[in-house]
Amino acid sequence: MEIFETAAAQMALLFAMIAVGFGCRKKGVMNDEFDAKLSFLVLNVTMPCMIVAAVLNSTSFPSLDMVLEIIEWGSITYLFVTLIAIVIGHFVSSDDRTRGTLEYLMVFSNVSVIGFPLLNVIFGPAVVYGAIFNIPSTLATWTIGVMLLANKKDGEVVSLKARLKKLGISLISPCMISCLVSVVLVLCNITDSGVPAHTLTTIGQFTLPGAMFVLGSAIAKSPILEAFKNWRALIASVARLVVMPLACYFVFGFFLDDQLLLGTIVLITAMPAASSGTMMCIDADGDVESMSQGTFLTTIMSMGTIPTMAMILA
Repeated sequence: MEIFETAAAQMALLFAMIAVGFGCRKKGVMNDEFDAKLSFLVLNVTMPCMIVAAVLNSTSFPSLDMVLEIIEWGSITYLFVTLIAIVIGHFVSSDDRTRGTLEYLMVFSNVSVIGFPLLNVIFGPAVVYGAIFNIPSTLATWTIGVMLLANKKDGEVVSLKARLKKLGISLISPCMISCLVSVVLVLCNITDSGVPAHTLTTIGQFTLPGAMFVLGSAIAKSPILEAFKNWRALIASVARLVVMPLACYFVFGFFLDDQLLLGTIVLITAMPAASSGTMMCIDADGDVESMSQGTFLTTIMSMGTIPTMAMILA
């Protein structure tokens, strides 16, 4: 019951913020230009602050060997789910632009917003595991994610050279720099509860509402019922919420003796689509409609799938 209540509370929070963005678009307060500028602010200012703050606010870290193992398995996880997403993507859409967008949706989950509270309820100490797991998650977002969304630009095929150039730009982005800073902080076992951590936390707290406002605004551009008619987004949503966590559970279960780490991986991969997806799509000229609809669908559907996955792990 506590698991369901925690999930329900987080979903209600997300829906409230999505509703604000939806209403602002309908009232003309938000538009495409505003969404693009807000996305830039979140991706380049508030999100990097949130990433570093998640590490600084940790009370302590596991041993160095354990930290490296979590980062290693986090990297393996994203390579594994990316492979699955690419296979499914080729059956879902023949259009490179839409396929890349849906593959991104299938690969990346909402690690911090919903994952951390549920980790705390189910496993307790795994919250620290989640904070460390967020490092390879960010790394994958700005490498694998950028490559997936670079499939097409304005209807034209993007060359490998252009993709690598975009990847190179992403590697010096504020989010990637904050990720590297987080790695150093974790390896040096540095935490902080003073002014630096409080400042970064306060700025980083705008990441979630900012991302949800953009998502709500994007959803408002087309009728909500259209999301349920988008069969490609529906398939990608099921893959995100069911296929990915179950694949990790059964495959990694053969190799991982640490049940806490296995549970952390499975629960994180069972979360709805990443809140940053719509903003990344806007920035990369991806299929914003499919991304926003898929994110909306996974948020709704996870009300049933998350408790089920939690019971499997409990």
